[in-house]
Amino acid sequence: PDALLAAVAALADEGKTYDAAHLLTRQRSATHCSAAVTAAARRLAGLAATDTQRADLLSTAVTCAAAQVDEALQRDLLALDAATRGLADRGRNLKVLLVTVDLALRSRRWEVLDALVGSPAYVERWLDGGAAAATAALVAHHAAGVLRGVPRTPASTQRAFAALCARPAADLATLRAEAAAVRAPGAGAARAEQALKTLVTSAHP
Repeated sequence: PDALLAAVAALADEGKTYDAAHLLTRQRSATHCSAAVTAAARRLAGLAATDTQRADLLSTAVTCAAAQVDEALQRDLLALDAATRGLADRGRNLKVLLVTVDLALRSRRWEVLDALVGSPAYVERWLDGGAAAATAALVAHHAAGVLRGVPRTPASTQRAFAALCARPAADLATLRAEAAAVRAPGAGAARAEQALKTLVTSAHP
């Protein structure tokens, strides 16, 4: 029997969801993962009173379920994006993007990435933040479209691309070049996949 999960379940049954969530997310060893841990994290995330705790629980679920990229994990990632979007630390929200890109690359499940970044609004929402995050969002948005066989038109993100290129940031030259490449008409799947790999290695929260 899993003593940690037994304690988590006991606290949850007593209505002490905060304490149960704290135990699961703060006292669990990083290597302590199982289907039961994932299920517990998902259940408590639905009961969490704050976005911060919900994000911690969903992060646990994503970490423990990452070996199998499926629709349930996709829902976790979308919920995690929603939970972290309003947090003061925007790096946590950017990390959701980077984790999703990495999972899509490893599993070749491009629809999981596209579910997160497919809307032009996803790119727009990053424009008031750091240039690195906004450029990463732009690369992911266009690369996901190419890899799913439904490339986006350059016009759909022209405002965002122009705004980002107007910002002085020499350290973003490589990522900007990737954005230009995947926005170009006729960009192929191999080029889009390389852009995502560059994104993962060059973009940091």
